[in-house]
Amino acid sequence: MRPPATLKARFQRAREEEQLHDLERLWYHAGDERSQFARHLLQLVDRLGEKYQVDELAAKYEFTGRTILSIPRALEVKEELETIDRLLKQLEEAAKTAQIGVIDMEALAEFAEPGDMQKLNELAQQIEQYLRDLAEQQGLEKGPRGYQLTPKAFRLFQNRLLERIFSELEESRTGRHQGPVLGEGAVELQRTKAYEFGDSVSNMDISGSLINAMIREGPHCRSN
Repeated sequence: MRPPATLKARFQRAREEEQLHDLERLWYHAGDERSQFARHLLQLVDRLGEKYQVDELAAKYEFTGRTILSIPRALEVKEELETIDRLLKQLEEAAKTAQIGVIDMEALAEFAEPGDMQKLNELAQQIEQYLRDLAEQQGLEKGPRGYQLTPKAFRLFQNRLLERIFSELEESRTGRHQGPVLGEGAVELQRTKAYEFGDSVSNMDISGSLINAMIREGPHCRSN
């Protein structure tokens, strides 16, 4: 390669230091992209990029044997190994979270046995059916934006909310309890409850108690 005199020093430094970025910048400063130097510079950048990938492959994986790999074959092996690593991480995540959908089935089919892929697909279908059944029980339906609440789900949640509210309410000890609304207009009726030990005597319904006693014992009842 014979760089122009104005770029010679920069080219030699970038080549010796194997700086891709500096070599790419030199291509922009070469002026004529059709010149011999510009074309050779692109080839050098490509070869240096391949060298970086091969160095990364050798540093990340351990190789044994005597078969020499060409650069194109080494790059193919690198891509395959990186795909396998990615699939292994997906399988580990699926095993922890039961989310089969995180696995790239198409890529996995290139490395797994057909029988194993069939079992995995069947498992994915079972999980998907289970999720659909569970969503249906909870009143959910799947739409374009994911699962959405249906009227059934709203009723379920309202009932559960009301049950929780009422379960936390305690009976009042003052005799004020919900009773039937009788008559016309907004008339609030006196509400009573059975006497319990500890209730205040001042809140007793004396007249109602006497009437109940007379009904129960007859006109000869006596009050103590």
